[in-house]
Amino acid sequence: MKIPPPSIPAQLKPEAEGLLCEGNRLYDRNDFGGAVEAYTQGLVFDPKSGVLYAHRAKAYLGWTRASSLTEMRPQKEICDLRLEYKLQAVKDAHRATDLEPKWATSWMRIAEALKALLAEEDSVNATPAVKDELTRIKIVNGIRAALENGALFTKCTYSELCYVLNE
Repeated sequence: MKIPPPSIPAQLKPEAEGLLCEGNRLYDRNDFGGAVEAYTQGLVFDPKSGVLYAHRAKAYLGWTRASSLTEMRPQKEICDLRLEYKLQAVKDAHRATDLEPKWATSWMRIAEALKALLAEEDSVNATPAVKDELTRIKIVNGIRAALENGALFTKCTYSELCYVLNE
């Protein structure tokens, strides 16, 4: 099940729209680093684009799963990079909701990023802060709140958004 696509919340500047399309093309080819770079360049032209922040958050999350991240690197460095990218995804997703609070996709990005961050708890090299139970509770509550807010701005129910998040 896919979330019904909302209309693009705000008109992008032409330069930013071109870079959004380029980032999407790179993302579809699993070039997550290239996608992050394209969205970042788009933000130079349109720094108040929640769409670009939401897409960049998704690209950071894709990068955490990319096999290119693991090539020729020590395990500790890989874990540190994955955590860094997940934290950046959370920041970008929050920025997207700040800029586009009625866009369901931005709320889903927060839920996806927090879910990825929650997975760090199971990592052997997870930081003590991520392993802390209170932090875990806050992350789970953040996921729930993001899904509830997302449900306000789409035709999906909270349960349907939970299903989409877990696909």
